[in-house]
Amino acid sequence: MILIDCGIMSVMNGQYKTKEEVLARAKGVVGKTFGELDIHGRLSHTGNKGSLGQVVEEGWFGFSPNSRAEYDFPEAKVELKVTPFVRRKDKKIRAKERLVCNIIDYMEEAEKANFFDSSFWKKCETMLILPYEYKKDVQRADFRIAAAFLHQFSYEDLKIIEQDWAWIVGKIRAGEAHLLSEAETTYLSACPKGPNNATLRRQPYSPILAMQRAYALKATYMTRVINQAFGKAPDEKLIRDASALKSRFEDYIQDMIRPYIGWTQQALESHFGLSGKAKNVRAQIVSAIYGIKGPLTDTEEFQKAGIYAKTVFVNKNGRMKEHISFPAFRIAELLEEPSWEESRFGELLRTRKFFFVVFKEGKDGEIRLWRTVFWHMPESDLNEVSKVWEQTRQTIRRGVRLWKKGNGTKNDLPKSKDNRIAHVRPHGHDGLDTDLLPDGRTITKQGFWFNKPYIEQVIGARQ
Repeated sequence: MILIDCGIMSVMNGQYKTKEEVLARAKGVVGKTFGELDIHGRLSHTGNKGSLGQVVEEGWFGFSPNSRAEYDFPEAKVELKVTPFVRRKDKKIRAKERLVCNIIDYMEEAEKANFFDSSFWKKCETMLILPYEYKKDVQRADFRIAAAFLHQFSYEDLKIIEQDWAWIVGKIRAGEAHLLSEAETTYLSACPKGPNNATLRRQPYSPILAMQRAYALKATYMTRVINQAFGKAPDEKLIRDASALKSRFEDYIQDMIRPYIGWTQQALESHFGLSGKAKNVRAQIVSAIYGIKGPLTDTEEFQKAGIYAKTVFVNKNGRMKEHISFPAFRIAELLEEPSWEESRFGELLRTRKFFFVVFKEGKDGEIRLWRTVFWHMPESDLNEVSKVWEQTRQTIRRGVRLWKKGNGTKNDLPKSKDNRIAHVRPHGHDGLDTDLLPDGRTITKQGFWFNKPYIEQVIGARQ
């Protein structure tokens, strides 16, 4: 990301001819609430989700909003975007949602000659981003604008976004706009857009009506953009020379590890000077292969793309030792989620990609780096996982049954035998790591987990 700054300048009659003039005016809105800017009372219309941007356009910049395929500031070639972030308990900042850019007209987009002729680029090449902190129990009028900055895509990001656009348009040109998925791309996605995801549009090369979608920058990408604007130090990078990114990002990542496929774990430990006694030695091997110090998931590119890297061990019988966990959920927040489509777990599975690095034990007893798999969950499986999510909520509302067994406590939340894909199990480190049930009882913190057999199938463990 490139941040552009400048001093205050005088702008007459609301005409903003340069990017510097736009930013200079925007700097003055930092610290103001949306209520202070709401000259037309838009915030009284609770169903108008896009009204915050309109409030700023009218109340601060003095012009009427437009939904045309041109910039909000046409002479300066700048698009205005107002976007929320949340502050976690650990004080870290994350984007609350993806940044929606513009509706995709499948019929027109299929005819675009290249990315730089695309509707996305013509609308969002340069964006004035005004982030504000979202707080659950605060009225929209009281949300306060936290910063103002111009965003232009770095060369590295632009290479990946071009690839994402080509993938999306490739689907449209193949008559498969109805099969688009947010998890298929890296930074730029085609997200559902319309009430209850029910709005349909014509697509070329197929009679099937496709869900209306919009170009959007993923929430994980926006998390990095906002944090960088607030001065957070950059994460470790995988791509040190963007000119080498000649294939898709996934291929680039797999090409980096491919020379080591088939090496024994012992040979890899020796090659990289690692101790086989370390509990996380396989994860250390993966980091060493990519030339980074920390986990692969924590690199800038994986953070922006929302990719979870997971090192998996499979024994000689093709069996995994452990289920795969997700962060613990908070019971109160789980019960407040209005629908599966708007749930945190559902959003994660719809938009995230997984990168499995698989070590496998051979019949000779040697453990080898066996294969890597990029994967995202198909729509049919998402529907099946939604049943676990709903059953969990129903069980909690009805009243979770708890009983002592040995030194522990059992419960009747969904088990791995109840669903082919996922289940719920404890996520706390000890009996003191607890959450509160609606009836006031405490329970060890719980989380959703992928079932071992399901992931064994995903990675082809028995091949």
